[in-house]
Amino acid sequence: MPHSLAARVCAGTCTVVVTALVLLALSGATGFPEVALLTLLSVVAGTLVAALPGRRRPLAPEPRSGVPRGDYARSGH
Repeated sequence: MPHSLAARVCAGTCTVVVTALVLLALSGATGFPEVALLTLLSVVAGTLVAALPGRRRPLAPEPRSGVPRGDYARSGH
């Protein structure tokens, strides 16, 4: 089941905020061009997170077959 639009927008927004904070804190940029560039990079990262499909997880675990595996199966029990 694909993620809802709200979940993707939330993930993208959180990515933008966190990425911007980390980039600005680590770079120490103070001028407008530097801050604008770092903010643009953050927006690009957030857009990619929101646009790319996430990893799909199964809704339920796969049922196990009754066949034992590993050393126990080879021992003949």
